[in-house]
Amino acid sequence: AQTRENHERDLCCRKRGESTKTICVGLQYVGPFRVVLDEAEGSTQMLEESTMTLKELRERSMRQADDDAAAYGSLNALWSRPADDPERVDGFQDAVRGAIKAPGAIMETSSLILEILERLPGCSAPHLASDLAIAIETATMGARAAERNVTVNLPMLTDDEERQALDETFGALGLRIDTMARSAMEAMAATDA
Repeated sequence: AQTRENHERDLCCRKRGESTKTICVGLQYVGPFRVVLDEAEGSTQMLEESTMTLKELRERSMRQADDDAAAYGSLNALWSRPADDPERVDGFQDAVRGAIKAPGAIMETSSLILEILERLPGCSAPHLASDLAIAIETATMGARAAERNVTVNLPMLTDDEERQALDETFGALGLRIDTMARSAMEAMAATDA
């Protein structure tokens, strides 16, 4: 039976963008990773620390999904006003910044998740390798979807320097995420060989 908390989370995820849905669903694989980890010689402490950190990052991601939904809601509320409405004029750029920084935070958290997942091939239970692969792929998809939300909102920033700086920051982070995901999947393939 579905608990009220899970039901509310599911309803909340339906209201969020695709990036936050991906994170919510994907982190279901990351959260219980404690069960997946093997107690390989010399890796117990690393695995315990990874488990604790992944749990914290999963919780952070859920909060960030709420932040992303709120930021988009603020932007959407101003968007629905006439272009010359004083409230829209005064608050639009800040709302755009929020709608960029909220999915940007999801990208940053996905990056931290991937840093941990990248270390786990060869240390996780071999018969649950698919769970590790799913965690890697969903963290990556969540980051890519969040990056799309960043890039769709960037052109609305009127400050050219700010827009360029954010584009460079999140573009570089997107490339780093892709590199970590590829590295983690390659490490998994090497442990299977």
